[in-house]
Amino acid sequence: MSTRIIPRTLGGKLKEAREAKKLFQSEVAERTGILQSVVSKYENDQIVKPTEEILQKFADLYEIELSYLTKDYHNLDHLLPEVRYWVRNPESKPFLMDAYMKYLQTKM
Repeated sequence: MSTRIIPRTLGGKLKEAREAKKLFQSEVAERTGILQSVVSKYENDQIVKPTEEILQKFADLYEIELSYLTKDYHNLDHLLPEVRYWVRNPESKPFLMDAYMKYLQTKM
């Protein structure tokens, strides 16, 4: 079974989306009008504050929601309350499995 890790940076998300579409950076540059060197800088988090217009170009090309690119995965608000508590209080680890099972049940 493969474990998928959510990329936490914008660059990681952009690279993962590009690779999922089996595109080279040069193809992204050609299709979006963004220089290949700039695409590389975005993917390597050397440019961390792109405009919404640039992000929309990536989102359109990769057929992903703009919110995926802009969502902050370092923010714990998207986690179940029990998991947020565990992350902030590691001594409560025994409760993590219970919280995870609850989460899985909501996805079935």
